[in-house]
Amino acid sequence: MVIGVGVLGCADIAWRRMLPAFRADPAVQVVAVASRTGDRAAKFAAEFGCAAVEGYRGLLDRDDVDAVYLPLPSGLHATWIRRALDAGKHVLTEKPATTSTQDTASLVAKARSSGLVLMENFMFLHHSRHERVRRLVADGVTGAVRGFHSTFTIPARPAGDIRLDPSLGGGALLDNGAYPVRAAQLLLGPDLTVAGAHLTTDPRHGVDIAGSALLYRSDGVAAQLTFGMDHHYRNDYQVHGGSGLLSIDRAFTPPADQPTEITVAGRGRPRDAARRGPVREDRRRVRRRDPDGHLPGRRGDGAPGGADRRDPGTRQEGTGMRESKALLLEQVRKYHRENESDEFVPGTTPVLSSGAALDEEDRVALVEAALDMRIAAGVSARKFERQFARYFGLRKAHMTNSGSSANLLALSALTSPALEDRRLVPGDEVITVAAGFPTTVNPIIQNGLVPVFVDVELGTYNTTPERIEAAIGPRTRAIMVAHALGNPFAVAEVAEIADRHGLFLVEDNCDAVGSTYRGQLTGTFGDLATVSFYPAHHITTGEGGCVLTSNLALARIVEQLRDWGRDCWCEPGEDNTCRKRFDYQAGTLPGGYDHKYIFSHVGYNLKATDLQAALGLTQLAKVDDFGAARRRNWQRLRDGLEDVPGLLLPSPTPGADPSWFGFVITVLPQAPYTRAELVNFLESCKIGTRRFFGGNLTRHPAYLDQTFRVSGDLANSDLITERTFWVGVYPGLSIPMIDYVVECIREYVRAAGS
Repeated sequence: MVIGVGVLGCADIAWRRMLPAFRADPAVQVVAVASRTGDRAAKFAAEFGCAAVEGYRGLLDRDDVDAVYLPLPSGLHATWIRRALDAGKHVLTEKPATTSTQDTASLVAKARSSGLVLMENFMFLHHSRHERVRRLVADGVTGAVRGFHSTFTIPARPAGDIRLDPSLGGGALLDNGAYPVRAAQLLLGPDLTVAGAHLTTDPRHGVDIAGSALLYRSDGVAAQLTFGMDHHYRNDYQVHGGSGLLSIDRAFTPPADQPTEITVAGRGRPRDAARRGPVREDRRRVRRRDPDGHLPGRRGDGAPGGADRRDPGTRQEGTGMRESKALLLEQVRKYHRENESDEFVPGTTPVLSSGAALDEEDRVALVEAALDMRIAAGVSARKFERQFARYFGLRKAHMTNSGSSANLLALSALTSPALEDRRLVPGDEVITVAAGFPTTVNPIIQNGLVPVFVDVELGTYNTTPERIEAAIGPRTRAIMVAHALGNPFAVAEVAEIADRHGLFLVEDNCDAVGSTYRGQLTGTFGDLATVSFYPAHHITTGEGGCVLTSNLALARIVEQLRDWGRDCWCEPGEDNTCRKRFDYQAGTLPGGYDHKYIFSHVGYNLKATDLQAALGLTQLAKVDDFGAARRRNWQRLRDGLEDVPGLLLPSPTPGADPSWFGFVITVLPQAPYTRAELVNFLESCKIGTRRFFGGNLTRHPAYLDQTFRVSGDLANSDLITERTFWVGVYPGLSIPMIDYVVECIREYVRAAGS
C-alpha cells in the first residue's frame, strides 16, 4: 500500500528534510504541495515531481491525498489540523502539535473518534542513538540514574523570523525548548512534575527568547533543562548516574555525514561507549561495531530476568505463581548444569559439522515461554523482530517458520501486483548460482520465473560481479545469491550492478549472520535479505527464519504473504488497530466487509511461534560471541592445514570478514587420493563432513526438466560436485576438537602420499 501525502506549506524543513525522506520511501508518494502563492508551490512541485496547489483548502479536497504533512508555523497548527481531520486525512504535524494543551487534547480526541492518525513530528525520537542510550542506561553503564541535564540553544534570529512573532506561536519554549522536555520524558519517563521554571521575554517582540526548567519524577530524580534562541549553538544531554556519566552531543540534530558518539565516563576513566557510522537510506544502511567489539543495541537484550516477555494481554501472575515459576526455573538451571558435559574423547566423541550452541539461559527461556503457554506468534515474536532488525540497522524484520520460507517470501514479494510495473511476472529471469542450496533457487521456479545460473570461483566459492553482469539479459529482473558458507560475495559491487540495471537484489544471508563486507553487515545491501535459524546456523530458534528489509512497501507485502495473504495488519489477537475495520471496500466485496478477512495476496501461513522467539532472544544476545568462536575455529583449521599437499583451502573474499559457517576443502585433481577416500576416513574418525550442499544443482533430478538458462560454463560448479566437502567450525567445537580434525587430515594425507 502506497500512502499519498499532501504537504500544507513550503517551509524550509519540508524542502531540506521531510520531502527528500518521503521521496526515498517507496511506500510514500508526495502527490501535491500547497502554498499561499503559486510560485512557491511550483518550485517544490518541480523538485519533487508532484502537483502544485495554490491555497491550502484545495489540497484538502484532493481524493489522492491520504495524509497531510503540516510544516506551518506553530500558531496555525490547530486550525489546519482540524480542517485536515474534517477532510478525512491523517496528519503528521511539525512540533509542537498546537500551542495549547486544550487544543491538543481536543484534536487528539477528534482523530481517535474519526479513526485517523494524528502524529507530532519529533524526528529525533526515531534516531537509533537514543534507543542505544536507553539500552546503555538499562544495562547499568552509569549505575542508578541520579539526574538528567539537557540544553538546546541557538543564535539570535534575524528580524522578521516567524519564531519572533507571537501570533504565529513564536518563542524559544515552543521552538527548541520542546526538545529537552521531550528528551527528559524519553529517558526518565512521561510522568514528570514541574518543580520550577522561568522564561525570559524579549520586550521588542513579545516572545520568550530563553528559559530553564527543573522537573522531577516520583523517586526524586530531577531533570535540569536549558533552552534559548539568543545564545551560542548547543544541543546535548547527559544522564548522571551513581557510577558514571553518559553524554551525547548534537542530540537533536545529528549530522548525516558524521558518526554518532555516545561517551560514558565512569570511575574516572572515559570511554567511547557506542559509535555508529552514518546511516544511509534503504539498502545502504550501515551497521558498525563499537571499539569494544559490540554492535549497538545488543548487550543484555532478551536475557531471562530482563524485560518481561509476557503478552500485555495475559493475566498478571500472583505471588504464588511467580514463586512457583521461580522454583521451576531454578530446577531447570540445575538440570542443565547436571547434564552438561564438555568431555572430548578423540575417536569416540562426535565432532559434528554443525549444531546449535545452547546454554542454560536458552533452556530457561524455552521453559519459561512454555510455562506462560505462549504457543503462537505473539509478543516475543514481535520483540525478536524488533531486536533483529535493530541488529542489522534495518527497518523491518518478519520472522518465519524456516529460512526456506523466508526465501520463498522474499522472492514471492517481488511478484506482487502492488509493485505495478516493477513486479516480476512468469518468464522473467532471476540470476543465481548453480553451486549452492536448492531453497535459494526453488522460489524462482515456484513463482514461474526462470533461474539464470552462473558459476562460482574456487577458494571463495562465490560468484563474481563480472559473471553476474555478463548474465543479464532482456528479461532479467532480479539477482538472488547466497553468501557461501558465511563468506560474503562482493555484494557492494553486485548491489551497484543491480542499481544500474534496475534489478532487485535479494541477499540469501542464511549462512552469514554477522559477516561483513567492507565493514558493513551482509544482509544490509539488498532490497531484501533472508536468514535461517535452523540449528546449524549462526543462531537458532529450532526451526525458523526471517525476512529483513528497509523498504516498507516490500515489508508490507512480505507480511501479507506470510499471514495468509490478508490485507489487515493487526497482530494476532488484536482487532481494529486501523479504527476502520468495517469501513473497507476491496475487490468486488460489499462495502464494510471485515478487514481482517480481506485478502490482497495469494499467501501462506509461515509465521513462527513465541516459543521459537523466546529462544531467539537469548541466542541473539550471544551472536557476537558465536561469530568470534566461528572465526577462531576457522583460522585454527586454516593455519593447521596450510602446508598439506593436495588440498585447496578456503579464502575470504577480499574486503570481507566472514562469520564462517563451515571450512571448505577441495581435493585437487593431482592429489594421490580422492575426496571420497578422505571423507570416508574422517567419518570413521567420528568427524562429521558435509558436501558443498547440492553442488551443481542443474545435475539433480529435480531440475532436469525445469526451464533455466546457463550463462557461461559451470566448470567450477562441476569440480565442486566431484571434489569438495566441508567440516565444522560452529561454536560447540572446542580447540581440542579442531586440533583433532587437523591431526586426522594430516595423518591421512601423509599415509596416502607414502
